[in-house]
Amino acid sequence: MKRKLIPACALGIVALMATACGPTETYTVGVNLNYALLIGQIDHNDSAARTGGVRDALNTRTENPTSNANTENPVVGTLTVGGKTLTVTEVEHAEQRNTAGQAWDATTATNTTANWLAAHANDTWVNEDGSETKGQGINIFVSNNDGMAMAAINANGWVKGTPVFGYDANADALQAIIDGKLMGTVSQNAPTQVASLLMLTRNLIDGVENPTATGFSAETPNTTYGYVTQTTNYNNTHHSILADNVAVDSADEARQWLLEPAQQVSTFEGNIKSGNVATDNRIFLNCYSQSDTFLNSTMSPLFQALLPMFDLTTGATGSTAYTVSGDGNTDTTITNNLTTVSDAYLLNIITPTAASQYLNTIAQLEGASAANPSDKPIIFWNRQPTKADGSVDTDIINDERFTNIYYVGFDANQGGEAQGQMVLDYITANISTLWSRI
Repeated sequence: MKRKLIPACALGIVALMATACGPTETYTVGVNLNYALLIGQIDHNDSAARTGGVRDALNTRTENPTSNANTENPVVGTLTVGGKTLTVTEVEHAEQRNTAGQAWDATTATNTTANWLAAHANDTWVNEDGSETKGQGINIFVSNNDGMAMAAINANGWVKGTPVFGYDANADALQAIIDGKLMGTVSQNAPTQVASLLMLTRNLIDGVENPTATGFSAETPNTTYGYVTQTTNYNNTHHSILADNVAVDSADEARQWLLEPAQQVSTFEGNIKSGNVATDNRIFLNCYSQSDTFLNSTMSPLFQALLPMFDLTTGATGSTAYTVSGDGNTDTTITNNLTTVSDAYLLNIITPTAASQYLNTIAQLEGASAANPSDKPIIFWNRQPTKADGSVDTDIINDERFTNIYYVGFDANQGGEAQGQMVLDYITANISTLWSRI
């Protein structure tokens, strides 16, 4: 198979930039497969799980993995696809953190991608007949989230048709799949996350005997609010309820996840029933970043749809979904705005290792101590408290000042595996054309 060259007009600018980026690399057409990885946040367990899932699938993860794949150096791997052995190399990777300190930054990802494209724009490819051609040395882009994946597509020097994979199933990414610009994403199963979070909140407020089981299956429904339809798993050690992720790599699947929030609830969580208590229970519900696309464009509308069904409100009149939105960088932008509420705290923390700051603030507000613990529910959601090494912080869950601390989110490891498998499936299905570009 002979590699098609990128048209000169598409490479003119980036080729000039690449001259200043150092020597080019040499690869063999039909043998070498190169990918670049946009990392969201080095010390974030979800980011680490996605990085690990991709490297595991492509055999580029070290033989001695740690609890955080983001801190590991990838290795050169091999894949046998269609009777052909490929040498797989992660030629570029970097955390996308801006100068203000915010990770998962789309603008940074756009600039990073442009630099990587420029650096590899004039790599040497050796054809089967021994001749050499110059062209882009990155075959695939994989991103820890959709925001950075879409940012990559918008980078200077982007070559139409370059496969890119995201994670989150944001609306713009789903539309990009329909338009053929994005090859796939992974849905965190947002309707199930929100339904699970609010079901657990409702159970704890109401003093349900088995709060992590009641309302989570057809066998154990909540008599008032029905039950969560999609698969969730409870981990007693971590006090966590995790929803399974769903790979989305076709236009039909993308259209399904683009339904309006109320339709998503009906489609994916149709067994949730609307309650009718005399007085709504007031909760504190925050978002870690006012600029996070997934939380604000996907999760917030679902909260708006489901909060009334569970007889919950985030304000005196139930105005907005989030009581507070942080700046995505400094945890005090949330903790300084924590206020005593009637019934529960639902926390989307900024720094996974800073959960103790939130608990200390709430303990002061509630007058909670080990001798006089508070039974008000504290539920971390979507961003799980972790230790510095990326493992789940069980000390947080077992804080003796509180009797009801939980986490609700999605299965990060299962999601990472789903993204890695999706990339591998794409390689397998498109092995004959991966080195061609329009």
